[in-house]
This record gives sequence, structure tokens and C-alpha cells, in this order.
Amino acid sequence: MVSHRSAALVLGLGDLVADFHEFTFTTRRQTRRPGVRLHVRPLAAGEWHVTEGLPVTRPSRLVADLLLGQEDPSAVATIAAEALRQGLESAQTMAAAVAPHALRYGLALNDGQAMVDYLLTAAGTANPARDHPATQGR
Repeated sequence: MVSHRSAALVLGLGDLVADFHEFTFTTRRQTRRPGVRLHVRPLAAGEWHVTEGLPVTRPSRLVADLLLGQEDPSAVATIAAEALRQGLESAQTMAAAVAPHALRYGLALNDGQAMVDYLLTAAGTANPARDHPATQGR
């Protein structure tokens, strides 16, 4: 799967520069190609889709992968906010994906909704719980 910064580029989310091509596999792979970075992690069926003819990780998985890789939180927040604003992902799916990262950001253990709110606030969305259309109806 196209993943991480490369997936953000394919999906047109955020402004992280994709200095190299990143792919995620479910089993270990190797390459000698310069400019290619490979990741190994399990991928569930709902964590990817086809975009422009390429298998690409979904926005929620993309955000979780970037957080795991300790990318700049404000850049990741922009990606999350854009994905939610464009309707590419639901707030509930995003919350489930980012829940494991909540504690690292000073939030309650596995509080995915608080993590989504944190990301939306970091992206400049005022009062995300009330004003952001992607978080309505929770």
C-alpha cells in the first residue's frame, strides 16, 4: 500500500513533502532502491482503498501512521482536519485510529475523540466538538 507521506500526497492532504516513496506491507520486504521507505504493519481490509489506480491507506490510517512515526503534530493535524472536512473519513473512524496516541499527547488513555479534538484544535479549527461538521452527532 502507498502509505505515510506518499499517501498524503496521493490523497492531496496536507503539505508534508514526500521526499521518498513510502509503502506499507503486511510482511517484511526489502529494497535496494534509493528514495523508497518500506514499513511493516498489519493492514485490515477497511484501512485502505484504491485512489488513482493505487492501493492507498485511508486517511485515518495515514494519520495514525504519521503519529506513530512522530511526524510534526501540526502537519498531521492539518491532514486530519482536511480529511474530515472533505468527508474522506468519519470522525468515529478517525477517533478509533488515533486513540492509541492519546496518552502521548497528555490525554486520557485511548481517548480517540479527545485526540481528534486535539488534532482539529491544532489545525486551527475552533471548538471542534461543536463547530466542526465532521464531529456533529457524537
